[in-house]
Amino acid sequence: MAIYTVHAPPGEDPPASRAEEVRFVREGFSIWALVLPGVWFLWNRMWLVFLGWLAAMVAFEFAGRALPGPYVPLAAALFGLFLALEARDLLRWTLERRGWRLVGVVEGGDRDVAERRFFDALLVDPAAAPASADPAVAPSWDGTDLPYAAPDAPAPKVPVPSRAPRPMPSGVIGLFPSSGGRER
Repeated sequence: MAIYTVHAPPGEDPPASRAEEVRFVREGFSIWALVLPGVWFLWNRMWLVFLGWLAAMVAFEFAGRALPGPYVPLAAALFGLFLALEARDLLRWTLERRGWRLVGVVEGGDRDVAERRFFDALLVDPAAAPASADPAVAPSWDGTDLPYAAPDAPAPKVPVPSRAPRPMPSGVIGLFPSSGGRER
C-alpha cells in the first residue's frame, strides 16, 4: 500500500467544496525524478528546485573538468539518487510555499483508492455519528475514531504508554516450551 499526503489549495474553503483541486502526493521514491529530473521538476512547476538542480549540475560540470578521476561523476550520480529519493518531499515543500495546506494522510493501493478513502472519510454523514461522540474525535473511513485537533485548538491528550520494564515471564525465551531449551 502506498501512502499519500493530501494538500488543499490556498483559501479557507474545506477540501470537500474544492475536491477537483485537491492534490495527492505519493510518499517515496520517484523514478521519473531519477531518469529525467529537470523535466520532472518543470512538469510539477517546481521552479526553485529546478534552478537549484541546474546550478548543481553546472557545478558538477565545472568540478568534473577541474578534478580528474571518477569522483565527480560518482558524486553527481549520488546527488541524482538523493534527489529521486527526496523529490516528493520537495514537491510538498513547494506546495507549502505556495500556501497549500496539508489536510490529511491516506493510504491506498493506488491514487484512485486513496482519493476514495480520503473523500469517504471527509464526507461522513454527521447523523451517523454516535450521540455521545467527543468533539475532539472524528469518525474515520473504517469506523474507528481518530483524534484530531483544529488548527487553533490545543492538541487532544493522548495516553502515553508506560516505559516501565515488563516482568520476565517464567524464564522461557522464544518459542521453546520450557526454560531448559530444546529437548532431544
